[in-house]
Amino acid sequence: MSLRQAYEAELRKAQAASDAAGAPRREAVERLRAFYDLIMAEGLPDTSLEVEFREEELLIDPGAIMITVRVTEQGGFRLFYEIKRPDAYATTEIPAMNTIDDLTRVIACLLVQHR
Repeated sequence: MSLRQAYEAELRKAQAASDAAGAPRREAVERLRAFYDLIMAEGLPDTSLEVEFREEELLIDPGAIMITVRVTEQGGFRLFYEIKRPDAYATTEIPAMNTIDDLTRVIACLLVQHR
């Protein structure tokens, strides 16, 4: 085996390992994008919220709060919400967001609480 062949074989192994390591994150981005598409298709009859998807982040702005969902390296999600107040913004993270169902339940609850 020549140096070039050995180099190319090692390069393929490194690329395969990198692809495998990034798979959970890519899959989570796809799930989050599908969730965004579902929100846009169904809409919410009771609110006039603004929804935006930016690369790997979902932003939901119903007015009183701003909800941000980010993808983690492990393929889960981080959900933050900011209560919009003129005197001070307060940011809170909701832990243990692993599935779209988790996100759906928490976001629905936040929308009702802060309508």
